[in-house]
Amino acid sequence: RDQVVSEQLAAGGRVQLDAPAVEGSISLRGARIDDVQLKGFYDTVEAKEAQLQSAEVKLMAPEGTTNAFYATVAWTTPSSTTDDVVWTQTSTGPLTPTNPLKLTYATAVVKIDRTVNVDADYLFTISDVVTNTGTEPVTLTQKAQVRQRLASDTINSLEHGAHRGALGVYGTDKNQMVNYNDLNNGKAVQRAATAGWNSLTTKYWMGATIPEQGEEVQMIARAEKLNGQTTFVAGYDLTPYVIAPGQSITKTARVFAGAKRLDVLERYENQEGIPAFTDAIDWSFMFFITKPFFYF
Repeated sequence: RDQVVSEQLAAGGRVQLDAPAVEGSISLRGARIDDVQLKGFYDTVEAKEAQLQSAEVKLMAPEGTTNAFYATVAWTTPSSTTDDVVWTQTSTGPLTPTNPLKLTYATAVVKIDRTVNVDADYLFTISDVVTNTGTEPVTLTQKAQVRQRLASDTINSLEHGAHRGALGVYGTDKNQMVNYNDLNNGKAVQRAATAGWNSLTTKYWMGATIPEQGEEVQMIARAEKLNGQTTFVAGYDLTPYVIAPGQSITKTARVFAGAKRLDVLERYENQEGIPAFTDAIDWSFMFFITKPFFYF
């Protein structure tokens, strides 16, 4: 992981990320959020006591690495996607809470201007202005996903009693769970909803996609098996948009990549309007007892 990131940074293929709670970089390939290290959280107690920055939790990692886990927001047609294209940075400097990352990508008929913001905790906001520069209508669909490669400890974990796998709120249905083992065995999710969020989560950490609330989406979760590897996917698809020549649309997606801290989740729920986001924490079936303990 570290070697891949370092080489891509040196080659100009990444933009550095530096915020109060996270650090790392954003890949210009697909504009992926795929290198996120959590400040102040460590792999071991010894590392925490020594405050070893090199041992901080590396939550997100690029595709092709052993523990690949990344978020992507792509525009697709039946025959193409921006998930693998190389974007151009039009802003300068690293992505920080006061310095948004600005990107652009263009084809012969479509131009996309993207702005990525990060807050003081774990929320990334991706705003796209999509313009039809051609002479015919174009139809595009936005797909936001978190993707995680199956590793030896993904299914077999010591985190007994805590949900690991796909987790989301689909409209009025809360705590929708499918664990990694069931996903790996073919169980999948495809649900229409007009509010909510969708994620891949473990006991302490989570990567989540959050659509604009009130817009119809398809929530999805599945395992993809290709070339002997398994990748878990969770996210949402917007309904297709038809853009007339010379016209633009603006769409916003959000990605959470961080620790499941109750105070942070509660703020996102109450101030950012993300429904039941505190339920990203697995309160168990005795939630009516366990959840109140956090408030006393």
